[in-house]
Amino acid sequence: MKHMLILAALLVGSNLWAAASSAWTDDAGVTWHYSRDYSASAPSYSAMLLPAAEGLPCTDHAEGDITLPAKVGKTDRVWTVGEHALKDCTGLTSVTIPESVGVIGNEAFLNCSGLRRVSFPDPLPSIGTRAFWGCTSLPSDGTFRYSDETKTLLLAPVAEDGLAGEVVIPEGVQTIAGCVFYNLGLVTSVTFPEGLRRIGESAFE
Repeated sequence: MKHMLILAALLVGSNLWAAASSAWTDDAGVTWHYSRDYSASAPSYSAMLLPAAEGLPCTDHAEGDITLPAKVGKTDRVWTVGEHALKDCTGLTSVTIPESVGVIGNEAFLNCSGLRRVSFPDPLPSIGTRAFWGCTSLPSDGTFRYSDETKTLLLAPVAEDGLAGEVVIPEGVQTIAGCVFYNLGLVTSVTFPEGLRRIGESAFE
């Protein structure tokens, strides 16, 4: 009897996971994997893009230039690009984030080494820890990596575990994404440019 109860519990848990995770194919034939987003910050009927499985991206077309969907299904607005959603997708070259997105999760684009450009909506989504670390093809000035060639949005340090001492953010940078200096305890001071408009959440945590 005990074994039957355990098996029943496992089956129930499996069914709940299956119900929570869905796949949706857009008009271009691209499949996206997602779940309902019940986080406190998410609006009603929101969705979170998720890896299809451990080690697999949230879409079957994770290469070249892609635009993330603004919605999946009939009603679910894509609010969150979930943790590891496009991790290790080395064939990605550019990503456009739609206006619907309010959160980019931790390590969402980690090690996307071919990524050369990221187009963000305004206002900028909250960007999680190490979301763009390892994206070694993003425009760089030798110290930082940026979302595009304009260098207005600073995304990650080049030396991800070695930034130290006095740091000067170059002129032209208008936004510092969240968690850029996360856990880089060897930084002793930071000088900001005059045109800086926004510092993301937990940028210097």
